[in-house]
Amino acid sequence: NLMGYDLAAFGNHEFDKGQDILMDRVAQSAYPWLGANVVLEGTEWDLPVWAEPYELFTVGTGNNQATIGVIGLAGEETPEVTLIGTTEGLVFKDLTETILHYYDEVLAQADAVVIVVHMGTQDSGPYAGLETVAQNLIDAGKPVDLMIGGHQHQALFEPVWVGDTAIVAAGYYGRWLGQADVSINKVTK
Repeated sequence: NLMGYDLAAFGNHEFDKGQDILMDRVAQSAYPWLGANVVLEGTEWDLPVWAEPYELFTVGTGNNQATIGVIGLAGEETPEVTLIGTTEGLVFKDLTETILHYYDEVLAQADAVVIVVHMGTQDSGPYAGLETVAQNLIDAGKPVDLMIGGHQHQALFEPVWVGDTAIVAAGYYGRWLGQADVSINKVTK
């Protein structure tokens, strides 16, 4: 809260102390926590009460004002890389499937779509990294221009490009601060 976050996306370590502690931390946050792919077991797309799928932000001023839709996701491998039992009752859906599920809804309300996800650029075993997800979205005709990632403790000092999708990450443990300057064409989105 003191750092003025606008939002956060769930990572595997948010689950380390269990969902009750996680709910306490979310309740203390002055910003939304995004986890579009964190779905209640036995449902198709119902999220826990402590998670939101996306957030809309108005940025800029006057004629330079735009709305950015941010879809936030947790790493699909979270149940396998956090402590046993801490994700009980939850399913972590495929990143590409989840983005495609919300894409049209978010784009209808925004001038641009940004993805914030707790996943690195490279595939991790059977789980798609952001390079693969970006290509999947391009192949589906639903590209995004910016993906902000994490999880693989990788500092990217220049974006990784997949087509016109820029993938960035600010490293890990607060060692670097990332900044992405963007221009948005509200006609072409």
